[in-house]
Amino acid sequence: MSPLARALLRTVPWAPVVGMTAGVAVLFGCAILLRHSAISGLLVVVALGAGAGCAAFLLDEPAVEIADATPASRGRRAGWRVALAPLVVGVLVVGLLALGGLDPATHWSRLWVVGLAGTLLGLGAAAGLKRGGRAAPGDLAAVLACGAVVLIALANPLQRWVPGLPLGAGESAARSVVMWVALGVVGALATVALERDPGR
Repeated sequence: MSPLARALLRTVPWAPVVGMTAGVAVLFGCAILLRHSAISGLLVVVALGAGAGCAAFLLDEPAVEIADATPASRGRRAGWRVALAPLVVGVLVVGLLALGGLDPATHWSRLWVVGLAGTLLGLGAAAGLKRGGRAAPGDLAAVLACGAVVLIALANPLQRWVPGLPLGAGESAARSVVMWVALGVVGALATVALERDPGR
């Protein structure tokens, strides 16, 4: 790894990233222990929301004015940070696979698409706030991303057309997957567009 890459990774706000990732793991652990109760689904949804919130902190860059003067472009700096997103998604996928292995009838493993979409939404929200002038948008973006995932999954505002979670069988689960993929694409495109250097 180059010295520049090491310097960029040192600027990642590791405390909230590691803390929230650990919180996601704890939530999945509780969901596994309580998998035969009604609360397990709530714990899984909160874990997915927390994963989305965790990803939002990856783009925090408090000294953005100084950082913009460095040889590394804003896009390159964001690229190194976004490369850490699979760590967050990995924790979510491992938790879902573990839960799915113990309770296969519920199809928990299908929720990986929710975790991935939430992570991308978290990055997109952070990129949007950052472009708006907030150098360290992680706290607000985390609330927005987590709230969006939990709202869609639990309140299910589009239930007339598509379920909030791709559980169960039939066409409705497939529609839910398509919805979450679309939300993930929106988050990814927003991140790419908004993390470009100004004027490019």
